[in-house]
Amino acid sequence: MAAAPGAAPGWLAERGIRFLVVIAPNKETIYPEYMPARLNRLRETTRLDQIVSHMRARSNLAIIDPRAALRSAKAGGTVYFRTDTHWNDAGAWLLHREIVARLHAWYPDVEARPAVPIVRVSRGWSGDLTTKLGLEGRIGEDRLLLEPPRMSRAADPGPRPLDPQRRLSAAERSIASRLRVVMFHDSFGVSLQPLLSESCSRIVFSSGPTNWRLNFDPALVEREQPAVVIQEIGERFAVASAALRADASTPP
Repeated sequence: MAAAPGAAPGWLAERGIRFLVVIAPNKETIYPEYMPARLNRLRETTRLDQIVSHMRARSNLAIIDPRAALRSAKAGGTVYFRTDTHWNDAGAWLLHREIVARLHAWYPDVEARPAVPIVRVSRGWSGDLTTKLGLEGRIGEDRLLLEPPRMSRAADPGPRPLDPQRRLSAAERSIASRLRVVMFHDSFGVSLQPLLSESCSRIVFSSGPTNWRLNFDPALVEREQPAVVIQEIGERFAVASAALRADASTPP
C-alpha cells in the first residue's frame, strides 16, 4: 500500500508506529556571526521558524528542533565543521542524545544515557566547502572523531532499492529494549548512523532524494514493521521542498 508523503504521519499512526521528525539546521543558522555583513536578513522569522511553528500548532507531530541546543553548545567548542556545511561529530553526538532521550520517553527500556564515546583526532581533514571552492588538499582542519563502544553489528537491510539515489544499510544489537527503527535521512544523518545503531535492536537507514517528501518509503516500513520511524530533514531541504510545494499550489 502506498502512502503519500504528506499522509505519512497518519499512515504510520494507523499502524501503531511512532513518527519522529529531526531537523538538521543550516550551518549559518547556528553561526550567523560568520555570515558576510552584506547578506542582510530580511526578517527575524525564518522559513524554518514558520515550518516548525505550523507543524506544532496544527499537528501533534513529535519534532526535535536542536537549534537552541546547538547554539548553546558552540560556546564549549565547535559543533559544525569549518570546511564543511555539516555538523561535526560533537554536533552529531548532541543530536543523538536528544533522539535517544525521546526514544527513552516512549520506551523506558532504551538506555537514557548512551555510553561515552572514544575520542580521536584526524589531521588535515577537509569537507564539501573546499570541494566547492576547488581547494581540496590546500585547506584542512583537525577533525574530532567520536567512536562509541561498538556492540552493534552490520545487518542485511533487505532488497536493493530500485531507485539508484536510495541507499540502505542496517545494524542490529542484542539489547533489552528490542526496539526496531527505520530512519529516512539526508547527508546530515550519516554521522548519526553509528551512534543510533547502539541504541536499537535493529535499525534500517534509508538515504534518498534530497527532496525529503520523496524519501519516505512505505514498502520498507511495511517490511520492517518498526516501532518508530525517524525522518531527519536538513533545513536547506525542508525549506526548499516547502517552497516548491507552495509554488506548485499557487495558480498562475
